[in-house]
Formats: sequence, structure tokens, C-alpha cells
Amino acid sequence: MYLKLSSSSAAYLSEMTSLYPAANWAFVYRNPEHALAKAVQGRRHKACNKFRRNPSFSMKAKSNEREVDLESLSSHEVCAFHLSNLFDVAFREHQQQQQQQTNIGEDEKKPRGMLLSYDDDIVTYDTDRFMDVILPHFGLQEEID
Repeated sequence: MYLKLSSSSAAYLSEMTSLYPAANWAFVYRNPEHALAKAVQGRRHKACNKFRRNPSFSMKAKSNEREVDLESLSSHEVCAFHLSNLFDVAFREHQQQQQQQTNIGEDEKKPRGMLLSYDDDIVTYDTDRFMDVILPHFGLQEEID
């Protein structure tokens, strides 16, 4: 099983992996400048303001930890803070899963989470990486063979 979620759902990745412990996941991240430029275009710009008024638990925790008042940030700054929080959550979940496997001696078992660069792993479409790593990660080996 795997789940396809919107990028803002990454803020709840820890909860999702608790609910679906057998599900593999991947977090696709972009070049930060490109991601921010896209996030502040048109209607998406308004969505960033939503995170100022109603931040996720992880975004609220990050703002408290860094003593950042979300209300004082510009829309662009809120978007940047939100996007960095999503990456932080995915990275932290990925690291925790790797650490748990190491602690219980499951070195041969592959991690359930995968961090993918949009530019390096998706756009350039490295066929070998896609066929040998990404698709098998989601249990699609039979379809490949």
C-alpha cells in the first residue's frame, strides 16, 4: 500500500505513518527557490496565508522553538516557513525510521520512506534509478519484470 497526498499533508507525516505503519511513502522536494516561486503564484499565494492563521502542529512548534511570530511575517515569509517545515517534517520522519531500523537490527530491511529530489529524480528521469529504486520501493517490482 502507498498513499498519495498533497504536499501540505507532509506536515502530518508522522501521524500518517503511525496510522499506516506498512505503507511506503516518498516526499518529493523541489529546489527551494522554485518551490517558493510556485507557492506564491496566483491562488496559491492565498493558501500560504491560511498557514499563518491555522498552522499545523509542527509549524506551530517550529515557530515557538525559533521564536517566530507568524503574524508578523509577510506572505512570502510565511510560505517559505511553511515549505521549510514540510521538508523538516519529512526529513525527521525519514531519519527516525532509519534510526529505528538500526536500533532493532533490521539492516537488510529497506526504509519505508524515501526523499526524492524533483529535479534530480523526477524531471531528469534517470530510468535506472526510477526502475531499480523508486518503483520497487512502492512494491511495483512485478510490473517492472
